Amino acid sequence: MSVGMKAALWYTVANFIQKGFVFLSTPILTRILNVNDYGTLMLYQSWFVLFAIFATLNLSQAAYNKGLVEFENDKDNFTFSLLFLSKIITIIVAFLYFTFNILVKDSTGLTPSFMIFLFSDILFNISIEFYLARQRFEFKYRKAILISTSSSFFIVAISTTILLAIKNDLFIKIVLDAIIRIIFGLYCFYLLFFSGRRQLKIEKKYIKYGFSYSLPLMPHFLSHYILNQSDRLMINMFDGREKLAIYSLAYSVSMIMFLFTSAINQSIMPYTFQALKKKDYCGIHGSTKWLFVVVGGITALSILFAPELIVILGGNKYKESIWLVPPIAISVYFLFVYSMFSNISFYYKMNKLISLVSIGVALSNIILNYIFINIFGYQAAAYTTLLCYILLAFSHFFLYRFLLKKEEIHEELYNMKMILIISLILLIILFLILVIYNLAIIRYAIIAIVLFLLFTKRNKIITSLKS
Repeated sequence: MSVGMKAALWYTVANFIQKGFVFLSTPILTRILNVNDYGTLMLYQSWFVLFAIFATLNLSQAAYNKGLVEFENDKDNFTFSLLFLSKIITIIVAFLYFTFNILVKDSTGLTPSFMIFLFSDILFNISIEFYLARQRFEFKYRKAILISTSSSFFIVAISTTILLAIKNDLFIKIVLDAIIRIIFGLYCFYLLFFSGRRQLKIEKKYIKYGFSYSLPLMPHFLSHYILNQSDRLMINMFDGREKLAIYSLAYSVSMIMFLFTSAINQSIMPYTFQALKKKDYCGIHGSTKWLFVVVGGITALSILFAPELIVILGGNKYKESIWLVPPIAISVYFLFVYSMFSNISFYYKMNKLISLVSIGVALSNIILNYIFINIFGYQAAAYTTLLCYILLAFSHFFLYRFLLKKEEIHEELYNMKMILIISLILLIILFLILVIYNLAIIRYAIIAIVLFLLFTKRNKIITSLKS
């Protein structure tokens, strides 16, 4: 197996372990916290994602990976400059928020105490993000995996244990989570810049690069926030926090898929960037061909196991969530398809077009959510989300085709026939599953078929990963 794919595999496993700790804590949280507090926790997490976009410009993602390719001979100063920029912007955004909040109270629905720890968490979590991104780019995984999994373990173990002891105090959980991330953030900062004898300096050209690459993508980042979070914010607005909690639990089940696909993309992005630089187009095709099969298979399994997962995670009071899992899980599959296409666009710096596409899809999502949540209730958000992710994947497919022609790439980077077949199968499952969810024997038979098909293709999947 190539070094890149070996690292990708281990990062995927680590991400499962990391998010698995959080996932396993969900049944405890849904039972300790009342439904309203669990809804507040989901609201806090939604605001965390939004403020992190403004506070960091998502510099540790595509901008950083692309910069490591362009400035391969000065990676340390480049990293130091972008991390410094991220922290300064975070402090500025926090100052502006608290200044504004004095004038407009309760602008987020969260108390100032919650927001203080939210910004503290973002400020130190940046160091973790940059450290892990650097390790992924260099295909180093041992220490990075240890840090990512141990931080998640301590966050879940300590905060959940104390929450069990004191009962129903959400603020204590938020404080403990932030403190643990601050400790790991300081350690990652040390590993990045003080573990060796290096004289580091902040370079203006790297600061300029960070702004020039990420600012045009801000509409894209915000549009994705809307796609990922607006459904929950609108449900909170129209139907209240109890319905938000029910919807969010279905989202938690679908996070099984998301944690898997995001781990793959975080690992495959640096590999794709380096392969494009070397013009190794066959390598991209070979390494990703069977990933779509694996992602499609796991999507189907997460849908088929939804009744059991919902009961385990939330109990009977969350049983309404079962019917929301299929469209949300398939949305995550199309998010993965989009991410594969968009990696090509990020490499060739099609940032303005990327943002235009994302804005269009996000506006569609807002309009559809506003119309259909009002008419059909909070359940409609799951289907509008699916529709918008399909639109996003198709839009980036056309942008991908445009880039192949523009860059005179005459080889197909992805197996389009396989992507289309898997997409159609999942959409068929979406409609069938609504009929057979209560027919356990048929559902388990389909699960057996999916597992059998994945097993029969195991050699091809392994060969693909080794290429």
